[in-house]
Parts: sequence; C-alpha cells; structure tokens
Amino acid sequence: MLSQQRPWHWLALTTAALLVLPGPAVTEPSPQRLITVTGQGRESVAAKLLEVNLGVEVQAATAEAAQAEVSRRADSLVKLLRDRRVEQLTTTGITLSPRYRYRDNQQIPDGFTATYSLQFRSPSNAAGSVIDAAIKSGSTRIDSIRFVATGPELETAQATALREAAADARQKADIVLRSLGLSAQEIQTIQVNSAAAPGPVPQLRTAVADSAANVPIVGGEQDVTASVTLQIRY
Repeated sequence: MLSQQRPWHWLALTTAALLVLPGPAVTEPSPQRLITVTGQGRESVAAKLLEVNLGVEVQAATAEAAQAEVSRRADSLVKLLRDRRVEQLTTTGITLSPRYRYRDNQQIPDGFTATYSLQFRSPSNAAGSVIDAAIKSGSTRIDSIRFVATGPELETAQATALREAAADARQKADIVLRSLGLSAQEIQTIQVNSAAAPGPVPQLRTAVADSAANVPIVGGEQDVTASVTLQIRY
C-alpha cells in the first residue's frame, strides 16, 4: 500500500510558518544611576631647600679675552660651590656673542659678551652665605631663586593630599545623595587627576646681584595639591 504524499506547497507553507514564529521578547537593561564627583586635597610642606640659578657675564673687546675671563671666574665659582658641598651642581648654559652699537643708523661691532650659568641646591638656612660667597667669588648675576621641599617630604605630602581628595569626593557624593533621599551603593570608576607641587619662584636679576649679599633667606611652605574624581552608583 502506497503512503499518502502531501503536496509540495504544504511543506513550503509549513516551513515559512516556522520561520516567522516570534521569538522571546528582549528586555533592555535599565541604565545605571551614577553620580560623578571630584574631590580636592591640599597639604603644605616646609621648603627646606633653595634652588639657585646664577652665573657670570663678561664683556671684552675680543672673543678670546671674553672667553678667558669668563672661564677664570667660572672656575673660581665652581670650586667655591664644590667646597661648600652644594647639591645638584649643574652647568646650565655657556654663550659667546658679539655686541653692537649703532651710529648713523649703522650697526658697528663693539666687542663680545661671554656668559656662564649654573644651578645648585642648598639648605635654605645656609643659602644666604653661599650666595654671598658666590658673588664675592665672581658671580655677576642671580637669575632665579626657588624654594623647594625635599623628595621624601614631598612624597609624604602628595600621599596625604590624595587621601584628602578621595575622602572629599566621597563626602560630597554622600551629602548630595542623602539630601535627595538616596544612598551610595558602590564606586564604579576612580580617576586620579593630579598630585602636583608647584613652588614659589621669587626672581633676583643681575641688577640686584651686588645688593643680595648678606640678605637673610627664609624658606616658606610649598603647597601640594591633588584631585580625585569618583563615579558612584546609587
């Protein structure tokens, strides 16, 4: 006995019906409720070191004479500073350039200028006498003086400032959420924005180098700042 065969068009309709059957509904996840806050921290540290930039400037009729004189003074200056055991003694610049004067709108050669500059650090309570001795030894210019803190003290201050910034950010979030009848759940992201330690930079120029001798120098404080941003789910 032959089995009854169904027409081909019935199979096609059945297959098509299977293809268009609706699937289960996809539920979109609800967006997270987040609050973003930034906290600030600040810590002061004593600036016990003085960073000094000074040098020698010489003018002479010839390049050879200018170079010879600036070299003589620079040797004397470096020897003095090494004897005083200053820290981080570094040569920062050496120049030799022609000078000119003008007559009847014409540029006329008028000798040469040679310079030698260096940088060093010294405890602030001894820096005054070091600068005084440097001027007597041949320095003709004081380009800048900057009060700085020591490395370990700066690191401690930066860590404290970061802790203060993190606590400040969390406190701000708690205040805002409680005022709205909400509560913090968990921290989603943490961003450390900065932990910087800029220092004050009073300037002393060549014109005041002679009057800088015997002036007492007292280091102040260096502020270390930090910023931390939190994203907190509520």
